[in-house]
Formats: sequence, C-alpha cells, structure tokens
Amino acid sequence: MADGTMSSSPGGATTAPALALPKGGGALRSIGEKFDAKVTVFDPKARKMNVSIKALEISDEKEAVAQYGSSDSGASLGDILVAALKKKDAEGKE
Repeated sequence: MADGTMSSSPGGATTAPALALPKGGGALRSIGEKFDAKVTVFDPKARKMNVSIKALEISDEKEAVAQYGSSDSGASLGDILVAALKKKDAEGKE
C-alpha cells in the first residue's frame, strides 16, 4: 500500500508498507538507496516518520559554527581550518 499502512495477507502474516519516492523526484533515485538525514517527525502510534536531508545540513552547519566560531566573525574558512589544524597538532605533540 503506497499510503504507508500495514496490510495482512490471507495467511495472517503482516506485510510491511510499500514505499514511494516523493513526487517530483527529489534527491533520491531509487528505493533502497542509502542517505544521511535527520528525523524530523517520529510517531510510533501512527507508524510514521519524516526525515529531512536539508534539516541535517542545517544542523551540521549550526554545530560547526558553534564549534569553530560565528559565520559573522570575519574569519575565512581557511583561517578556521588553519587554527583547527594547529590546535590538533599541538594536542598531538603533548
């Protein structure tokens, strides 16, 4: 069933819901394709779950800004990476 509901066969076995790709294609090309995403909605009672690739990207960006500094700090990506590499080298020499 493409609506995500469970169904029972005549023998009493329960079959998993059929999956459908999003209309318009999206980033996924086939069922079974692996991808990284963030769970945005999880409802075990309704047996539904929403995932978002975009939400994961936003979350990763916020984490990087928190770890390495503000995006408005005036530092370039190169400055941030050089500082991180120097810090890692200093920790490795101790």
